[in-house]
Amino acid sequence: MLTYTCTKGKDSAFWAQDAVAVVPMVPELEALIDELPKDQLMFIVSEHGRAYSCSEGLGNRIRKWRRAAGLPEGLSAHGMRKAATHWWLRNHRDLIANNFSLKTIFGWATDKELERYTRDFNREAEARGMLVRLADRRKAS
Repeated sequence: MLTYTCTKGKDSAFWAQDAVAVVPMVPELEALIDELPKDQLMFIVSEHGRAYSCSEGLGNRIRKWRRAAGLPEGLSAHGMRKAATHWWLRNHRDLIANNFSLKTIFGWATDKELERYTRDFNREAEARGMLVRLADRRKAS
């Protein structure tokens, strides 16, 4: 498990003091951690090798990386978080028992945050994918 204290939204009335997110160690995450130097405990560091002290600083850095990569305007840190939510729903649905599971992974305090990030998830495509996986599971048994 990867555990971290959430600081985004600490100005909000809904922010829980010392809100903690707990992320299951999935193969993709483990592979990313294995690529880090052993003395580096952070995935994304500033140009000074330290953690970002505010979400605005990280957002600005992501914007610079997006521009440097030649990606279109409109992609944001919020969009990456939304994409990560959809990734978890598509690839590790078996680890997500209910809404509280996603809230735990992302450190969200309210269902409103969950709704914001999952509102446009393609449920029809997900249902088709679930049927394919169910058929594969039946063949294996």
